[in-house]
Amino acid sequence: MLAVLLALTLAEPATTAACVPADEICEIIDPATGQARIWPADVQSLEDAAVACIHFGGEPSSDPQRQRYIESQMRKACNGVHNRLPGLKRKYRGDPDIAARLANIEAYYGGPIP
Repeated sequence: MLAVLLALTLAEPATTAACVPADEICEIIDPATGQARIWPADVQSLEDAAVACIHFGGEPSSDPQRQRYIESQMRKACNGVHNRLPGLKRKYRGDPDIAARLANIEAYYGGPIP
């Protein structure tokens, strides 16, 4: 199921076109519509972390050095999702488009995050 969800989500990945300034907004292509959309940088950063978490979670290695790197990257990315999503959901609850994007990130990531 996760592989199918990952394949569907990544079929048309969002691409960052510009962030101005880096901590405020990002213009990306929305994969659902194919249209450019301005998203808050904190929302895009969370989505990037969720994608990285799942990517590194599916990349086991028999090389101990590589495995340590993978585990380090996974902890960094996955903790970022767990720590930031609840606050972003509260921050953007009045914006239905961003709330829907956060719900998609949460579903993609694997379910409700408190």
